[in-house]
Amino acid sequence: MANTVKIKTPHAAVIIWNYNEKLGTGKSGNVNAVNEVVISTISLKSISTSKSKGSPVGKFQLTLAPTKNWVATLTPGSWLCIMMSQTPITKEDIPGVGSAKPNKIKMIGKIEGVKLDAAPDPVTGARQTVYTVSGVDWGYIFENFIYLDPFIDPKSGIIGSTTYLELFKIMEGENGTPQFSTTDQLIRGIIDIIGKPLTKGVEDVATASNRLGKSTFAFKIPREMTRFLKIKRYGQKKSVDKTNVADLLSFISGKLTTFDDPKKNLKAYSRTAEAVGFINPTVFKGTNTLWQLLIDNSNPALNEMFTGMRWNADGTMSLALYNRIKPFIFKGDESTNKTIGSRLDGDSALTGANKKKIKAETKNLFSKFQNVRRFTIPLEDVITISAGTNWRDKYNFIEIKPSFQNPQFLSTTYKALVQTADESAFAREGFRPLITSTKQLPSSASKSLTPGEPQSSLELDVYEFAGWKELLRLWYFDTHKMLNGTVSISGQNEHIEVGDNILIDIKALGITPNISHATRNKKGKGIFMMVHVENISHEFNIGDNGARSFITNIQFVRGIITNENGQLVGRGTLDSFASSLSPADELNSVNTFGTSAGADPDPQKLRGS
Repeated sequence: MANTVKIKTPHAAVIIWNYNEKLGTGKSGNVNAVNEVVISTISLKSISTSKSKGSPVGKFQLTLAPTKNWVATLTPGSWLCIMMSQTPITKEDIPGVGSAKPNKIKMIGKIEGVKLDAAPDPVTGARQTVYTVSGVDWGYIFENFIYLDPFIDPKSGIIGSTTYLELFKIMEGENGTPQFSTTDQLIRGIIDIIGKPLTKGVEDVATASNRLGKSTFAFKIPREMTRFLKIKRYGQKKSVDKTNVADLLSFISGKLTTFDDPKKNLKAYSRTAEAVGFINPTVFKGTNTLWQLLIDNSNPALNEMFTGMRWNADGTMSLALYNRIKPFIFKGDESTNKTIGSRLDGDSALTGANKKKIKAETKNLFSKFQNVRRFTIPLEDVITISAGTNWRDKYNFIEIKPSFQNPQFLSTTYKALVQTADESAFAREGFRPLITSTKQLPSSASKSLTPGEPQSSLELDVYEFAGWKELLRLWYFDTHKMLNGTVSISGQNEHIEVGDNILIDIKALGITPNISHATRNKKGKGIFMMVHVENISHEFNIGDNGARSFITNIQFVRGIITNENGQLVGRGTLDSFASSLSPADELNSVNTFGTSAGADPDPQKLRGS
């Protein structure tokens, strides 16, 4: 799609930390012992990976040539690292000699199955054999069930419910009395019990009575793998030389306060105390996955939760669990403050409430779209693109609905606090609701608790729902004026993840810069689409003739118009009025001229001008 042509030769390799012990009914030895297996393009025929923002688990599939009996060689459950790159993969990129490089690794995960497929060639009749290795990325740990035995009494060893009280002590405060905790604290509390024993008394009695005194959820990553990847927690200076996933996991929460520059080691996120709640310990009975528990306690009304591999500027990797304030505000703070402030001033449900405080708390939840980590895609790397608008993206009614019963939440006053609508759109569009549920209630967004600070300092104020609904109104009422679609690009060395933004030159949409009135005036120079990555997949193939291909496919949403630095061009979205572009500017070529005939009335006359 550009005059510049680059000749690229992609490369790929897979490193497998293959478990020697296959487990089962036989005698088990060292179940964590692994052998490192490196599969190069001698055996690799194809690789495909896929990750979506809406699921914690990504997937992969490898196609291998029959150089070995891979069914017998590879152990299901073994960990692996998938590399795809436009630059050569050398011994400096594999264990033993080198270390992991962010411009090479595309996914880490576990093997689920290995399958052999054999069939005769329809033309020659020759037998053809290929092996398929399928699996999931590291995020699969969140789709496992958490079970804690509730029937352990630390005093007598008889059946009781003391385990639940111990959970309260660990996660909720002293004497097992449940107290409000912030969303951040709730998630960290759940993560903190992964694979860890309860108090020593409970553990001792559990052992004596042949019961489980700790969570059955305790995944370990081979030490050889963690050292190769140089895994560290986000914001820390040194890598973590541990194998338990709970010790390796980086929990990133709060709002973006500055640009999350992938080339700098900056802490771009600031914790907030936007909501409070408490954990029900009866959910740890093996009927809920870890992901379900995390989502339930994440305040999904304001936050978005997803997983990703995060490469730091120093070359280390973080296994990240995000629960961030949705970074969907793209207009300036002054404009956003004015819009929200005006609506709160006119909100009849806030009679007698401290509107000044609510405005301040709402402002503290601004998380800018332009601060999301982003990567620029060279125009010459764009292979195909499909971008446009979708009326079904538009909502005209929003309600925040608590997921528990309380008579107060049924009152007319409360409903006015949590509902907002574009009533003028009902007659044209019908009723298009977005009803979002949460088990948490509003708290002081401007106040983040420091370690050791008592929860009693938290403030609970349901009137702040009024600010929440205005945020959701900004996030979702204009999505139909943003661009969404898909783009296929030459495989990128940059490690792009779901939840990131990418910049694409507006010229990818055509030679005429008429996507909006503002871009037309600037003649398309230095104009980009900034879009949000919802799904990303990579495909590497070696053809029968030996030709290689490496393609990245991205599904994107919330596309806005910016310059190369992320600053808005015009309003940033499509024009609010179809008539903003003149008839001449609507033409899709700078060399196209048109005249009117009887069957083709003058567009200017149709507009009444």
